[in-house]
Amino acid sequence: MTLNLSANNVTSCRALYFLDRVGRLDLRDNMISSLHDELVPMLNTMRMLTSLDLRGNPVQKATKYREQVIMEGRSLQELDGKVVRDNDRRYLYALAN
Repeated sequence: MTLNLSANNVTSCRALYFLDRVGRLDLRDNMISSLHDELVPMLNTMRMLTSLDLRGNPVQKATKYREQVIMEGRSLQELDGKVVRDNDRRYLYALAN
């Protein structure tokens, strides 16, 4: 299932936490700014999410944004229009351990 919420002035992901059947989520051009308070809990509950687009959100400016999202979004295959490679994921896990 695809959910497109781009350009809707979304500031919080909390309403999305338990939409566990969404595979593609487009949140481009919104106002999401918190990685740890908003995105991490969402990624931990949306286990079928394979594609996430957050381009144009303040959260992209967070330190190590892409790396952190890849680590938390274990089922992600695409982030912000770019493929998430298994090698990249393994490398990040190795660094964390």
